[in-house]
Amino acid sequence: MDLSSADICRDGGSIAADFRLEDGTLFSLLLEVSHSDNRVPPYRHLHCGDKYQNTCDPTTRITKGSAADAVIQERLSAWLGSVASDVRAQHKTGQLRKVDESLHWAIELCEQVQNREI
Repeated sequence: MDLSSADICRDGGSIAADFRLEDGTLFSLLLEVSHSDNRVPPYRHLHCGDKYQNTCDPTTRITKGSAADAVIQERLSAWLGSVASDVRAQHKTGQLRKVDESLHWAIELCEQVQNREI
């Protein structure tokens, strides 16, 4: 799986990431930010599909702990494992965002997706 793009959305903090699977299929994710005050974790829902996820369409919502969620977690874990350890270290210090913002947001999505509320 290869990263195509990732970025923070202008809705106040949702993260979108698009990957290409080995067969060329688009694997698009949107980690929806919660707009409730002081919500921890700050993310509420994960959306996934083979079309660009640029809205919080309820039909693309993935339930935490579902079979679909397990497949997504496995894919993200494998991708994150393929990212060099020095790059992940740069992400933790905030230095990666200065060098490669797309990679920064993809790693952030991978790290936060399992901490979402629902």
